[in-house]
Amino acid sequence: MQRTAEMYEKVVKNGPYSDVAPQAQLKIGTAREKEKTFGFKTPDYAGAAKAYETAADRYYDRPQIAAEALFREGLAHQKQAQTAEYDQSTAGQAIATFTDLSR
Repeated sequence: MQRTAEMYEKVVKNGPYSDVAPQAQLKIGTAREKEKTFGFKTPDYAGAAKAYETAADRYYDRPQIAAEALFREGLAHQKQAQTAEYDQSTAGQAIATFTDLSR
């Protein structure tokens, strides 16, 4: 999944405002959530949330993409908050992101 995310990053870098770039940016986040190390699932929820935040910020003029990115960012923060390394600030970030989505 690491190489997949890098491939999508190249697509976004080469044409950040092309027709395929918004979906590629969202897929970077999806790839980060599905990362594995030595065959074990080790998702990078923080990296996924950052990728989704970038999509929401960069493509704010495309409401469907921005809404999807904010929703996925909130879910990534929520999943990160539910891991063994619980951090209250991560739960706060999830709440804040979902609140932004409802506006």
